Amino acid sequence: MDAAAKDGNIGEERLRLGIISKDSGEFIGVCGTGILDKVSPPNREIYYGISNEHRNKGYTTQAAKGLIKYLFENTNVQELIAIAQTRNLPSNKVLQKCGFEPQYDIEIENREYHAYKLRK
Repeated sequence: MDAAAKDGNIGEERLRLGIISKDSGEFIGVCGTGILDKVSPPNREIYYGISNEHRNKGYTTQAAKGLIKYLFENTNVQELIAIAQTRNLPSNKVLQKCGFEPQYDIEIENREYHAYKLRK
């Protein structure tokens, strides 16, 4: 992050972190935050993805919780949003485990999503 982020003001900065397996040192996924322009402000989103062979092991939830904690403790972020395809039950489960609350459904590029919100 740039110098502006030192005072906690993350602005429109994007942060993308790799998820690395402790056992193998292998890159297995990504977790990040940025501005989602498909929804109205406040629109700071958290997102994640993990390789198929590492799903359902808790890694994504652990990474997302760590990023959320960092954002709420070290930046001016007061609220996060997240979207997950309606049919992607594991992704919706991760968001619920992280404390996100369902808000509404949204269609983006002909796909249905659940929209979630988490306040500090």
